[in-house]
Amino acid sequence: MKKILLFIPCFNCQKQIIRVLNSLDDELIDSFEQILIIDNRSDDNTRKVIKEFLENHKKKKFFKLIVNNENYSFGGSHKVAINYARENQFSHILVLHGDDQANIRDIMSQDLNKNLNLDCFMGSRFLRDSKAETYSSLKKFGNITFNFAFSLFSKKKIYDLGSGLYIIKTSVFDDYKYIHFPDNLTFNYYLTLYMSKNNYNLKYFPISWREEDQISNVKIIKQTLELLKILYLFIFNHKKLFNRVNKRKLFPYEEIKL
Repeated sequence: MKKILLFIPCFNCQKQIIRVLNSLDDELIDSFEQILIIDNRSDDNTRKVIKEFLENHKKKKFFKLIVNNENYSFGGSHKVAINYARENQFSHILVLHGDDQANIRDIMSQDLNKNLNLDCFMGSRFLRDSKAETYSSLKKFGNITFNFAFSLFSKKKIYDLGSGLYIIKTSVFDDYKYIHFPDNLTFNYYLTLYMSKNNYNLKYFPISWREEDQISNVKIIKQTLELLKILYLFIFNHKKLFNRVNKRKLFPYEEIKL
């Protein structure tokens, strides 16, 4: 029995999150057992506009809005969702970022039932049929270069180290390794590389990607240096890479009543 949790992480995206929520029509909402929106302590009106939107939604019973007790960063919010999915026995987690860069239609238009048998079905911004015209040439070049390097040393084809749209089996997290992945923006990098290194069945599909009024949290130079460090450890000491100790163990949150 498939039980899918749609997880929407958000932080300071009051303009974009409403567009994301409006993209979820009734038929699409019915595809999920529950829609979990996690606000990572936004300091704008993100939480307010979500609450106002959902309070009058005819299908609000499908939604749950929670706010982290602290800012756990990007990876920390994912850990909150993974813990929630495991505790509530969801078979899959579909991740859709709340900044409206990815389009959920790109994955729902695929043969989702067939691809639920995969360990992970991940969107890529860099496949032939992907559409990422607003993505800068510098970012494209950097991502494709790292995709090639990690593919070379993992001997698995990696088309994207982490986009804002993918579905993953909750069983991938049964070994609890994810809790030691970084809480920051590199969480998806670790997850993708971990699946690649451990021969999980990972397949990619093309997505559309847009950057309009979003405010990126990625600092290019810092992120590049971090990726170089990860690449070095991936090649020469992957055991250290995937067995790092994360200081934070607990990720408490508060549910917002709708």
